[in-house]
Amino acid sequence: MIAYRRVGFLDIANIKATIQTLQTFGILAQAHAAKSATSAEFYKFLCENDIVFYDAQQINSAVLKKMQMLIPEKIVDVRLLPSATYAIQNKTFGIVGLGRIGRNVARIAKGLGFRVIYASRNRHLEAEAELGIVHTGLEELMRDSDVVSVHVPAHHAENLINKTLIESMKVGSLFINTADGNALDQHALTKRMAQNEVFAYLDVYPGLPRKDILGLPMDDPSDWKIHKLLSNHVIAYRAGWKTQESIRVKTYKLLGEMVDALNNA
Repeated sequence: MIAYRRVGFLDIANIKATIQTLQTFGILAQAHAAKSATSAEFYKFLCENDIVFYDAQQINSAVLKKMQMLIPEKIVDVRLLPSATYAIQNKTFGIVGLGRIGRNVARIAKGLGFRVIYASRNRHLEAEAELGIVHTGLEELMRDSDVVSVHVPAHHAENLINKTLIESMKVGSLFINTADGNALDQHALTKRMAQNEVFAYLDVYPGLPRKDILGLPMDDPSDWKIHKLLSNHVIAYRAGWKTQESIRVKTYKLLGEMVDALNNA
């Protein structure tokens, strides 16, 4: 959803490292200094970027006023953004399953500066050489990683990450699952999430994202919604696949199957 998006930074100092990080995700980022708000380069910058960030304390007031008139829906003052810090230096990113998606995640994690390890049924020597990643066992990965990201094939790894493995994760580690909700003991993970020992982004579950599915107390059967019980975690529902590319692929696949059905009628 963010790959190939164009992001511009106008009159923001020390932005080089941020641009390099964004480029790791495939974002087309660029910086511009508005020495002249009448130049063709300035208008090209405003036109070609999907969003433009600026610093209200640094930008020329006349330039800001012009942007507010021309592209009000595309400009963001960086000083109004919520901020959080997460030091990547000396952190280990563990990937469970090294298929197509797992390799892309490994590439991004390496680009961000993580040490990357992976656990997989098969060892991938070519990926290790290309990406500079290290193969390890699942037990070691769960114990040693600061971030764990699950990328196993759906319906092929039930209870792969069991209660013992989840209990072995570092306090303060991050757990990401966009692959298969049945690949782990969700109740064991939820227990650590509720205690804020492990922080999670979940996009899949062993069912629907309900209190009972996650293993949360539910005295009233009609009160199944999570609400803000896990406010320090990100609870999505199958949003990870909704890229423009995947939607187009699924659309063409549906149309192709309709054509096949009509031809065979």
